[in-house]
Amino acid sequence: MPSTLFQLIVISPPENKTDEINILQSLFNSGLQIFHLRKPDFSKKDIEEYLLRISSEFYPRIVLHNHYELALKYDLKGIHLTEKSKKKTSKIFLENFSKKSISASFHAIDDVLKCRRNYEYVFFSPVFDSISKKEYASRFDNQSISALFDKIKKREKNILQVIALGGINLQTINQAKQLGFSGAAMLGGIWENDNPEKVFKEISLKIL
Repeated sequence: MPSTLFQLIVISPPENKTDEINILQSLFNSGLQIFHLRKPDFSKKDIEEYLLRISSEFYPRIVLHNHYELALKYDLKGIHLTEKSKKKTSKIFLENFSKKSISASFHAIDDVLKCRRNYEYVFFSPVFDSISKKEYASRFDNQSISALFDKIKKREKNILQVIALGGINLQTINQAKQLGFSGAAMLGGIWENDNPEKVFKEISLKIL
């Protein structure tokens, strides 16, 4: 049965930030339940070294965006399929992760509605104008998003948990919740602040 709780997910910055690991562990200690490790330019060795700097007690909360085999080696929460990796990843390969969380990214309403794979949740973006990518503006209005959720609710099977991504911060988090999203994923809204832990706590309280 899908959770009715509004999930708050944090995505890593694509490049290393000063004191990133310490900040991340503070976020975990402050209640962060799902962290997406997305470092597109990192080698397998780089990702592994990153993981080894994190306390292993937090591994069940970490989702990988590449070098998926490390999710099995370190018993992480799961893997996330980008638009590119969705096309390249076979059903047989994904069977290796049958006991792990599998999520994916979508950027078009029709693609979400056509999705029949049993993902734990999917990212849908950009819901609002991106904070980390200034040129990445939202292409959706409230009406089109509401229509999306109306269609999803009519499904008898494979009811997707859709996570809002893009422009999520203190000012937009409640709007994402009111639109019907099951949660929100944050990148720039966390990492481009002087005090990520404070922002995370404020947003967590706001969505209770």
